[in-house]
Amino acid sequence: MNRRRIATRTALVLVLLLSSMGLTSCAQSKIYAGSKKESTFFTLPNGWKKISQNALNAKEAEANNGSGTGTEVLWQEAYSLTGKITPADVFSLRGTPEPVVLGRVRVLSADEANSVSYNQLRDIIVPITTWLNDPTSAPTTFALIDDQERVESNARGIRTVFNYTGKDGVAQVIDETALVSDDRMTIYLLIIRSPADQYQKEKGVLDAIAASFTVKGKP
Repeated sequence: MNRRRIATRTALVLVLLLSSMGLTSCAQSKIYAGSKKESTFFTLPNGWKKISQNALNAKEAEANNGSGTGTEVLWQEAYSLTGKITPADVFSLRGTPEPVVLGRVRVLSADEANSVSYNQLRDIIVPITTWLNDPTSAPTTFALIDDQERVESNARGIRTVFNYTGKDGVAQVIDETALVSDDRMTIYLLIIRSPADQYQKEKGVLDAIAASFTVKGKP
């Protein structure tokens, strides 16, 4: 057996050994989502299905009567567990048949930049701050799970996790991370929604996705 054949066989054995030990490249087991230009990233397990920025922009333009998403949206893309989610589902508060993740970066208007606060970041989807301050105003289907500050390079904000059931009667768990840049000009969002029963099964995965959200921003 010549040296080239021995080297090839040795390399093959090494690859098989590393694979059995779980030491092959993590790129094979993760999806790296995000925008290099906006220095914003998150990771998901391999196999999740992407909804592109173009598809999301087109749906937003349709909702805005063809006026487009505006230059304020710098980047966005979404993922679902098996691909059953449409762009319309991403932008709706209706319950979804499976977990969905939306990452988004948007420029704030001058008025927004002057007034943005942790409370406003928390209330991106529903008026959580109002419900917490006045529990009698909260729907009976709302329950806070977690609420904590999140600090990244050149951005800070809040991560809030809560149970919510909308008008469609579908119980969801919503995990939202909303950060504002230190210059208060840009907002960074990671929104995870899941059917409540499925959230318990996928909690470890969904927590890992939320924890992976990285915003380096622009110095």
